[in-house]
Amino acid sequence: GQAAPTTLTLGVVDPGFLPGEYRASVAITSPDAINSPQTVQVLLRVSPRPSLSFSTIDVSPATIVANGSSLAGVQVRLFDRRAVPITTGQHVIALQATTGTLTPVLNNGNGTYNSTLRSTLTAGVSTITGTVNGLPLLDVALVTFVPGPASGAPTTIAAAPASIVANGTSTSTVTVQAIDVNGNLHTTGGATVALATTRGTLGPVTDAANGTYTATLTSSIAAGPATITGTIGGLAIVDNAVV
Repeated sequence: GQAAPTTLTLGVVDPGFLPGEYRASVAITSPDAINSPQTVQVLLRVSPRPSLSFSTIDVSPATIVANGSSLAGVQVRLFDRRAVPITTGQHVIALQATTGTLTPVLNNGNGTYNSTLRSTLTAGVSTITGTVNGLPLLDVALVTFVPGPASGAPTTIAAAPASIVANGTSTSTVTVQAIDVNGNLHTTGGATVALATTRGTLGPVTDAANGTYTATLTSSIAAGPATITGTIGGLAIVDNAVV
């Protein structure tokens, strides 16, 4: 007769196994085999399956300057369906950002994957999403691109109304809008703004905490144009306003 096989190939179709090692003995019996029965030892190693809901996407820092060169680190950390960290690097991660540029994903071999996001020149929010083995992760990360320091060239000075009565009491509101070198409007305060006028008097500058700064111009009793100039952060503002 023929000899019974001493090796056995098994396929596992049950997806419910928890990660770990499973051992079993399989007896092979054939009445026609000269070495029957044979016992084959089976070792099944089950790797953890990434959870789409527990796995995370993190960024640091979450706010960078919109200057085309600022960087934020992005890290994906995989967890299995029991919320236990995965410590192997056998999975494929892909990342996408709605704005900015991401470097290729680096597999750290320990269940974490890294990339770097480079900002654009435009202020806004970049939303980072990812996939693991082609399936979408539920977590997302946000990186905010904020304006850089105010620049004297694009920053504006405006006055309203543009004409007032030369009676020593009429007023016009002068507004400075802080803008960075790439044309991004500031939406927070904190800059140092100084204003000067060739006619009339200017009150103190008020920081509106939204990227604008205001002062009140009071007319003189002599008719004529008043030219308002200013500085922001010690830089001369190219724009001016005439009342």
